[in-house]
Amino acid sequence: MANKIKKILVFLILGLSFLSKELIAQSIEINQFDQNKADDIYWFLEKNNFGQSSFNKNLKVNYSFKRNGLEILLNIISPYKEYKNIFNNDFEIISRELGQNNFFGESYIKYDLEKNSYVKIGKYYRDFSSYMNDALSSGSLLISNNAQPMPKIGFVKNIDLKNPIFSFKYGIAHGIFDKNEYYITSPYLHEKFIYLIVQKKNNIFKIGLVHEAMWGGKSTEYTFPTGFNNFLKVMVSADGPADNSSGDHINAIGNHLGIWDFYFEKKLLDRKYKFYYQHFFEDTSSFRFANKIDGLWGFEYKNSSNSFMLEYLDFSNSSIDPPYQDDGYYTHYEYKNGWRYKGNILGNPYINTNNSITYYKFLILGISGQNRHFDYLLKSSKNISNDDNILFKISISKEIFQKNRLSLIFANNGEKISYGLSYFVDI
Repeated sequence: MANKIKKILVFLILGLSFLSKELIAQSIEINQFDQNKADDIYWFLEKNNFGQSSFNKNLKVNYSFKRNGLEILLNIISPYKEYKNIFNNDFEIISRELGQNNFFGESYIKYDLEKNSYVKIGKYYRDFSSYMNDALSSGSLLISNNAQPMPKIGFVKNIDLKNPIFSFKYGIAHGIFDKNEYYITSPYLHEKFIYLIVQKKNNIFKIGLVHEAMWGGKSTEYTFPTGFNNFLKVMVSADGPADNSSGDHINAIGNHLGIWDFYFEKKLLDRKYKFYYQHFFEDTSSFRFANKIDGLWGFEYKNSSNSFMLEYLDFSNSSIDPPYQDDGYYTHYEYKNGWRYKGNILGNPYINTNNSITYYKFLILGISGQNRHFDYLLKSSKNISNDDNILFKISISKEIFQKNRLSLIFANNGEKISYGLSYFVDI
């Protein structure tokens, strides 16, 4: 499936080269940081960075196309040297040079089927928790921007009820994980969600349930169940057969996790206030809130030119009542690689980053905006469970020529500060 999706995306690159430039948005971004890199991780240069490190000398090329219900997005990430003629808009070179060292960022085809419904195929992140400001947030508890996007195919629909205040949104998607040192055959992804939306005047309230599951595949130790009947069991998280010796039921097929998703928004003129809570669960006990307030709590204030975000992340209650409430978030006994894709956590990178179970609390601050002279962004986090240093990233950007933007970026690893430049051109 992953190879088929990649072939579709390569075909689209070739196809886009024949479309008129008026229909295609194109941009190029180049990042360059100094090599002041110790063994410690420069958090904001490594995490929530689309599965790449800012220290890598990558060139990013973006294409987007939208017309008549069809949307195409392509993001290609490559070392500089791969595209020496990129600024000549040589699309033939781009398609020919797609090789081992290049990969797709979020890239997909989206097509509107009818009113309020669409299908999407490609490599993409999520269609749920759409309220999140990924540029400032620590990351969704299920699918953030921390890893490369997974290859998926999905369907989403909004249902308007007779009462204009209420509506529903639901979706389902299927994808595939990567082969690695743990998996001989890639496991599958099953994803589904449903939201109740209540909207009255300037207030919006949403409550949603999102379910993710890894299933199938083959590891170095296990061959996991596949087939349609087992897929149906995965969909409903059905228990396995009873153990005759104890009467207990064997755990559900696959690795299951999800969130209860709560969101409230209030608009006042050009100002917007957001409040949200993602409650994380991995089994029945945490589904029933036995892990108490664990999850991601957030507030965002936004006006026409500025955003302020404050988040509180708590996963200190994951194992407070063993064996009833005893979870190692993002880990699994049989799926050894856990909730990862291409080596990176798929969800919030603060949880179980080093494949070790820790129980921490974090405060995360994000500020972005613009004035007459420049744009700015600040991201900062602090582990309030201990005496860890404050981590930060500061970016100051300015348009130097028409459609050309230069950014100066500073980030630390708690002790040392690294700096770099980012150049962006809209062509």
